[in-house]
This record gives sequence, C-alpha cells and structure tokens, in this order.
Amino acid sequence: MQFSHALRALPVVCSFAPALVIRDARPAASLDTAVQAAARYRVATDGEWFYQEVTGKRLARLARGAVVAGGDIKGEWIGVTLEGWIFGTSVGVTPRAGFDLAVTRAPEENLRAAPGGTIIAKLADGFLLTKLGENGAWVHVERRGWVRRVALEPVVVANSRTAESDTSRAGSPPARRSGGADTAGPAAGQTLRWTLQFIAVQQADELRPEMPKGAIYFLARGPLPERGFIYVIVPEGKRALVEGLAPLATVQVTARVRAGRSRFLGNPVLDLLSLEPQS
Repeated sequence: MQFSHALRALPVVCSFAPALVIRDARPAASLDTAVQAAARYRVATDGEWFYQEVTGKRLARLARGAVVAGGDIKGEWIGVTLEGWIFGTSVGVTPRAGFDLAVTRAPEENLRAAPGGTIIAKLADGFLLTKLGENGAWVHVERRGWVRRVALEPVVVANSRTAESDTSRAGSPPARRSGGADTAGPAAGQTLRWTLQFIAVQQADELRPEMPKGAIYFLARGPLPERGFIYVIVPEGKRALVEGLAPLATVQVTARVRAGRSRFLGNPVLDLLSLEPQS
C-alpha cells in the first residue's frame, strides 16, 4: 500500500544521536559495527515491513522518510527502534511480559510522529508496545524490531566548515531523548542562529505553557539537518513575514531561547528576533 505524497514530504520526528568520536584499539570491522549500531536511518521504501525478528513475523508497515534508531547488525538486517505517538483509545493494557500496551483497533492503527502529526507507520491489531509517556489523549510509545538494510539509508549529519562555524556561533543543537529520558536543551536566554524547515503557523493554548496563551508561533524542524520539532514565537511585527512562508520552506532565524525544552514534548521554545527565507 502506498502512503500519500504528504507523508513522503514530511520525515518523522525522532531523536538524533550525537556525532561519535571513537578511540579504540578494536579491529576496523568491529568499529564499523559500533558506528552502525549507534546510527540513525531513514526508511527509503514506502510501506517497508517492520519485523519481529530477522526473517520472522511481519508486524508493521513503515512510511517512506521515517527515521529509526539503529541497533544490532545481523547480515542484511538492522535492529531498529520505532518511536511515535498513538491515540489512547486504540491501545489497551497487555499481560505480555516486556510490554505495556497492545493495539486494539482492527485491522490496524496509525503511529504518528507527534500527537495528531504525520503518520510514520501502520500498526496491526495486537501490535505490542512499550509506553514512554502521555500527552492528553495521545500515548508516546516505542517498539524494537528489525528492518532490511536495503530499505534504509543513513541519516547524514553535517560535518562541514560551515556547519561547524554555525554551531560555534549559535551554540549546540537541542539535546534529544536517549534511553527513555529527555536531556536539557539549549540554555534559556541564549541567542541562536539556526536553519529551520518551516511547517505551519499556530496559536498557543494550554498545552504550550511556556508561551503566552493565544501567542502566535510557528512549528519548524531543525536545526537542519536534524529533524526535531522547534517552536518559534513570532512578534506582531514579523507575523506577516511568517504567514507568507510556504510549508516546508527553509529559513534562517536568529532567536533567543525561552525554554530549552517544552513541558510536554521536550522541544525547544524560541523567541524570534529575525528571519531570512533561504532559496
């Protein structure tokens, strides 16, 4: 089954591993395996299967563009962790050891990148999950499994002089969840210069306690090439500029950090100072 063009355009929001610096006396082959096991991969094939075990039972179908965390390498297979959000009424408690929930909607239910966000996978009725948290009617979950190596492509982390220069000026990108807990994001009050992918203009509500209720902000991904969500509060004088942006436009912003991570989803919240659309 093919996913929509919209799903292909919007890669999944997941955590990213920091660049590895390896100083080890192990053979080169062992080091390659270690690097691969810590990597992030993007699904290159629409509707690719997520397996319980190597050549085992097929459990779920993945959307093209979904990003998964790499695990063990076994021949032509890579162990991965699939993470996302599912509607709370579509799962129930399970007695199966090692899992918290099971999908209860037949024949399948959507797994999304964020509450109400982009679909990243289709989970079959009975699919077992580990619970990570909740946000209103949505449940944050994950599941480990296996995917064919030919269906995955490594997520490339920028390592150019330009990227290094931007990082030195702007500070480190937001730290992301690793091993089940969010770490601190950029420091409050810090001024950053980041390149982001604009998603949409939104209005703050009670689920965004770091922002004044009713404030206009835009949702973005970044800092590129990372794909985490960023919330950028827009001052009234720059509202027209932001509202004129096309979805998925690349912009460079200068902004001040209001909160290193939001209360519910752990995403950085910034106050916009300036914005420059990128061609």
